[in-house]
Amino acid sequence: MTALNGAGGGELSGFTADITRRARWARDHNDGRPEPAWPAGERLAVALVLRDKVTVAAEGYTRQDAARRLAGDLGYYGYGTDVDTWLREIRAAIGSLPHPELPYTRCPSCRLASQPGSMSYRLADGGGIDWSGAAHASCGICGRNHDITRGQVLPLDAGYTCPRSGCGAVTPRPGSAARVRCHWCGVYGIGPGAATETARARLELQERLHACELRQAVLRARRER
Repeated sequence: MTALNGAGGGELSGFTADITRRARWARDHNDGRPEPAWPAGERLAVALVLRDKVTVAAEGYTRQDAARRLAGDLGYYGYGTDVDTWLREIRAAIGSLPHPELPYTRCPSCRLASQPGSMSYRLADGGGIDWSGAAHASCGICGRNHDITRGQVLPLDAGYTCPRSGCGAVTPRPGSAARVRCHWCGVYGIGPGAATETARARLELQERLHACELRQAVLRARRER
């Protein structure tokens, strides 16, 4: 039984369908924000689906508190209380988020897997990345520029639970990722791709070198003014 299915048939499907419909409307017509006139529970559920941190904070919740409230609603309607799985399936049902997550790839320069530090791409119809065109990225670890194709995107075959107090979001990530970014609060953590002492030292070296290059670029820009 998936997170979207419950024991009560139509009523349970109606709850999921309602949140799915509201989330799709908020994404397409309200800049990814729930309608203020909706009931608080629906506003929070849609905000969690669309990763709308502003609305969650405005309602007086941390991400963890909002997830606990949603878990209670799911339990009441007969769903499992695995909130993150349920949210991922709602996101899959609506097709895309207002701001797509950047893909994880393995950098051809440092050979470490992470999300890009920045990325330039053409937006597909309905959101997401249009892979029929060129996608340019800078490595989030070493900063080197490279092109990305759809075939280089690593599968999100594992999860990362954010250790930050008040968050606790589970972010899908590749099992080989060296750096992992929480998709809710943005905090970076060490991934399994840097779990060994040697890999961790390589990650830290590449990040120190990149930080040094950025400082030198800033100093050059100041001198040239």
